[in-house]
Amino acid sequence: MSSWPGRPTSDQSVQVLLSGMLTMMALKPSFAISIGGLHRRPRRERSERRAGDLSATLREKTKALRESQIEYQSCRRELDDVDRQLAALLKPDHDGAAESVVLSGFALLYVGGRAHQIPRLKAMTERAGGRFLHHDGGIEHSPGLMPGLISRADRVFFPIDCISHDAVAALKRHCRQTGKVYEPLRTASLACLLSALIRMMDRKPAAAN
Repeated sequence: MSSWPGRPTSDQSVQVLLSGMLTMMALKPSFAISIGGLHRRPRRERSERRAGDLSATLREKTKALRESQIEYQSCRRELDDVDRQLAALLKPDHDGAAESVVLSGFALLYVGGRAHQIPRLKAMTERAGGRFLHHDGGIEHSPGLMPGLISRADRVFFPIDCISHDAVAALKRHCRQTGKVYEPLRTASLACLLSALIRMMDRKPAAAN
């Protein structure tokens, strides 16, 4: 089939197109580079996304490791405190004077916690000569009772693993209003409260000086 007079054939069109591309590449070397870059860009973008994902994972793992180290140090300190208290209790000549916790009428308010632990916490506090006040954080006790209990307490303790956010916010607000000190506890355990009381007693001589 013959072509129209003056109309380029297919081969001529291809040759013209190739000639134009070669001319552009000769005049603008960046044109050739940009064409090659089109093939490399998806691979580079995948590599950048992968690097970003790995970086985020590393940050999360580092944070988790740091939190685990803090948790371990807290547990180790609590065990050391309990060991020291038990060693004092087991001395043959133990008369109570060598105990690490001597509260002498000190009133503590414990907010939250587990119901079955409260009698043990109360017995430990009273054995050390202190007064134990308790508010369950609003489960059965009215929230309106908390301000009065805080005003009667010398210090407020609450376990962060067994108390509602609303109760924490309320006790912090009332403590700020009355100038009372509050101390969060890592767990609702006997050892955790005992460790906090021992540290409080250890700080007393320094404060007195």
